Amino acid sequence: MIYKPFSTIKSEYSKFFEKCYQKTLEDGDFEINDKSQKGSIRRKMSVLENAIQIFSSEAIIVEENFNKNRISCSFASSDKVCTIGFTKTKITKPQTILKGYQLQNEVKVDLILCRDKGETEFQTVVYNASDMTLEECMELI
Repeated sequence: MIYKPFSTIKSEYSKFFEKCYQKTLEDGDFEINDKSQKGSIRRKMSVLENAIQIFSSEAIIVEENFNKNRISCSFASSDKVCTIGFTKTKITKPQTILKGYQLQNEVKVDLILCRDKGETEFQTVVYNASDMTLEECMELI
């Protein structure tokens, strides 16, 4: 399965995902909305290392339109240790980090493609569970 939301990711997203793949995420890459969240942040910090590595695992699992309690995210991903949900804003950032596996309708990602801003064609295969060439990937979409 080709996970379509990744095929439409804008260049603002690519900065975050590049940091995920390079394992260079910093505290400032995560958005904390209000002071009432500080209590849960300590628990979330304990799984932050796993959150950084979610997209570098062999099998990427996601859920579109993730909802949990009052949290609503465009998509979320999990590595069984933690779940990270992403905002529905123009510049995508992680919106929440939850301890444990929280996905309900997960889908395995087979392919993530990347294209430069303004381009219509994809230039790079970012993640490829099927070992296809870029040309083979383009035939599928």
